[in-house]
Amino acid sequence: MEGIGRAMGGQQVWRTPVAPGVPGAHHEGGTRMGSDPKTSVVNRYGQSWDIPNLFVIGSSTFPTMGTGFNPTLTIQALAYYSADAIVNRYRNSPGALL
Repeated sequence: MEGIGRAMGGQQVWRTPVAPGVPGAHHEGGTRMGSDPKTSVVNRYGQSWDIPNLFVIGSSTFPTMGTGFNPTLTIQALAYYSADAIVNRYRNSPGALL
């Protein structure tokens, strides 16, 4: 990151030490959430387009990280939303896309 910043003309770098054994960030991307199976991996419930009984919960469904805010509460809200869909929708129609 520092190299990218300097290549863009950045003059000053602030480093924050990371405690041993504690991750320094939430990792996002890789299983993008969306409304089109051609451009996303999971639907709004975190359900895989290709494997209907697979639900992905976590920040990997975010295409990118929002700036300036910790995503923990958003992750928790989406986990609750997905769990509710699994219990109240998917359980009634196993194997169906929600």
